[in-house]
Amino acid sequence: NNVAKQAVKDACNAYKNFFKGLSKYPKFKSRKKSKPSFYNDNVKLKVKNSLVLIEKVGWVKTSEQLPMNVKYNNPRITFDGKYWYISVGMEQEINEIELNSHVVG
Repeated sequence: NNVAKQAVKDACNAYKNFFKGLSKYPKFKSRKKSKPSFYNDNVKLKVKNSLVLIEKVGWVKTSEQLPMNVKYNNPRITFDGKYWYISVGMEQEINEIELNSHVVG
């Protein structure tokens, strides 16, 4: 299960950051007191116009239209009691422009 693997990766990264001196010792966070958020498998992430399919929640409307031809990484879903939020990284091909001798400006 990718969700369980992601939880272990998050714990490993927290300890690595602690031993490098970048952050404090990781604390156990109770499910009752922490903000409700979870990882969604990026393979199962479906996007249509301004809708995102979240497992066990359904289609959720986004405030912006998400690009269709990109690769999504590490989607995180949070719920604040009223609204669902998704934060996702995107990988996109960069079109490099060849430099020439023309001056602009």
